[in-house]
Amino acid sequence: MSLEAKIAKYIPYNENILASVETKSLGGRTAIYCATERRLCSLFKTGVFKWYYDSFDWDLVSNVEIQDGLLDCTIIIVGKKIDKHDTYKEVRQRAAKIKGVNKAAGKRFVAVSQDCIYNYSEREAYRTKTCPDCDEIIKWKARRCKFCGYEFD
Repeated sequence: MSLEAKIAKYIPYNENILASVETKSLGGRTAIYCATERRLCSLFKTGVFKWYYDSFDWDLVSNVEIQDGLLDCTIIIVGKKIDKHDTYKEVRQRAAKIKGVNKAAGKRFVAVSQDCIYNYSEREAYRTKTCPDCDEIIKWKARRCKFCGYEFD
């Protein structure tokens, strides 16, 4: 069974897997990471037939880097500080270090991930919403309407 087939049943049906990598730890634990247009997904083998799935959107990732090793490479996913009150621990929870990745697959995964981060931020910059008080169009991430002062939750 291919990597995409293993993780495809966990991601939404309308998302395509753009790149994926698989790693095995010294204890034999398998982990699969994949990049879609909207999110970074991870799948960890926890038992003989049990898998644990987790994902987070690209707006929580600030960068994806690669460190070349002798035989393989390490992919570093850097989390983004979302709120000024985020602690170091909360930012670290949005970060990951993927070790023991095939070099060719790792380079492709990093390139695709960086494109996804850029494209996601570009799409978010153009998203808008309408103020319920004055019907003016404002930026999606605005917490207060610049025209009438309406406060969003």
